[in-house]
Amino acid sequence: MSFDFNVNPMTTTIAQRLYGDRSKNQQDEILHILEAVNTNDSNTRKQCQLLVEKLSSWLENGGEIIIYGDASNQRRTETANVNDTNWTIVKEYFPNAEYKVPTVNPNIKERCNWVNAKIKNYAGDVGIFFNNTMCQAMIRDMEQVIWAPDGKTKDGKTNKMLTHNSDNLDYLVAKEFPMKYSNPVQSIEPPKIKENKNKIFS
Repeated sequence: MSFDFNVNPMTTTIAQRLYGDRSKNQQDEILHILEAVNTNDSNTRKQCQLLVEKLSSWLENGGEIIIYGDASNQRRTETANVNDTNWTIVKEYFPNAEYKVPTVNPNIKERCNWVNAKIKNYAGDVGIFFNNTMCQAMIRDMEQVIWAPDGKTKDGKTNKMLTHNSDNLDYLVAKEFPMKYSNPVQSIEPPKIKENKNKIFS
């Protein structure tokens, strides 16, 4: 799961990773985006309660959970209460999960490049599949999110419902599929964002 702690909507992405031989090709590991959980006028505790319900069977059977998300939400915010951070609340509900939350979020352009490369690389290999029924909000982000006027950040002002779902995907991909390899021969360079186009995701 990957978290973005915006209030309206609050979003969490539920995904499943199918492991493969990434030593040959990173796209051998497929990421299935199962559900984009979007709740309006919510908070972290309510979101976690909803997620526990959705994942009850998985949790009862000892299913592994890995959690990703926004590094900046180590601090107290309006989505948590005065005594907690967003992450302390998540850990309260998912104490046995493995947490892969960075201390600092990667550069936005860099992580968007990584998402584009994971969706489909130069060789035409697809690495991310979206559940059409349960991921409409995520698909909207993929189709509509553009760069802000500064060219460095996502435009979250024109439509405040956008950017949060794609941020979730960014955090997950940046942690698991960054385009960095020790062997340059096997490396697949991420597609560069074309500066004459404002659309982020290809």
